[in-house]
Amino acid sequence: MNEIEKLADQITQPSVKAIANQVVTDSAHVLSHRNLLKKLTEKEDELEKVRQKINQERQGFNQQITEAEKTLQELNQKVIELSLKRGKDEEEFSELQEELEQKSIESGKEKSNLEKDLAQSLKVSQLYQEKITSLENQLVNFARRKITNQKQAASLITQLESN
Repeated sequence: MNEIEKLADQITQPSVKAIANQVVTDSAHVLSHRNLLKKLTEKEDELEKVRQKINQERQGFNQQITEAEKTLQELNQKVIELSLKRGKDEEEFSELQEELEQKSIESGKEKSNLEKDLAQSLKVSQLYQEKITSLENQLVNFARRKITNQKQAASLITQLESN
């Protein structure tokens, strides 16, 4: 560019010099525009690289979000399964507890019935023992009377024989 300016300075005719100066000015503008366009193109290339990097990072981030959502869904499913299992276990526990209470009530009734039967058996056994004792006493008394009667009979026989 400097060489063109030197050549333009050597021109002596004013109209040609004006044209030459205009060409130099225009050339300078064109060169500066080219430099600006080149810088703009470089900046656009940098911007495109940054966009690509952002898109790659966004894709990675989206993939991480998708994986996190999948993991969250799996955890939610496990929570639901555990909740259902817990509910089922609580229901089974409740049923077993009710069954235990029912059997406890039945066992209590059976125990009460057995205690009544035992008391009744003891009472019957006592009555039998009293009856046996009474019969034994009656038998002993009967035997005594019999013996007494036999002695009286023997005595009567002896008296009769002696008379």
